[in-house]
Formats: sequence, C-alpha cells, structure tokens
Amino acid sequence: MDGQRGLSPPTALTAVSASLTRVNDVGIATAAVLNANHLGVLPPYVEQMARSGTIGIGMATTNTLSAPVGRETGHGGNQSAGSRGPER
Repeated sequence: MDGQRGLSPPTALTAVSASLTRVNDVGIATAAVLNANHLGVLPPYVEQMARSGTIGIGMATTNTLSAPVGRETGHGGNQSAGSRGPER
C-alpha cells in the first residue's frame, strides 16, 4: 500500500483492515506499506489482528536518520517488530 509520503498510522490501519478481509477469504494474507512516514509503535496493529482471531506480525524499518554524539554519519535506525496471537 502506497502511503504517498503521508502519515503512516492511517495507511497502516487501512493495510491491516485489507489484510483481515483477505485472510477471512483465503486463510492467509500479507500487506506492506511503503512511502510513508513515522509509523510509531506496532502493538496497536498486531493487537487489532489478534482481536480478530488471527496471528498478527508487524515489522518496521527506517533509514539511518541521525548520527550519535561523536560521529559524523548516521549509525543505525529504528527497526522494530511485534507479534500477537489470539487468546484461546
């Protein structure tokens, strides 16, 4: 899903919703968001998937945006992951 360089949370929620619709149709689904800005934390997205009775796995990555103190170049970005399954 193309975020068109806009806010990531609305784009991610749309991607999750589309995935949940698809998983109900065929049993498995995946979605990717690109060209979007800061996503924030992943738990709200994987929690939404778990509440619907599916397993949710979310991953995010970013470019190296800032340099730590004492360095002239960037060193690492903010990569995060989260997963959650339904409670049964």
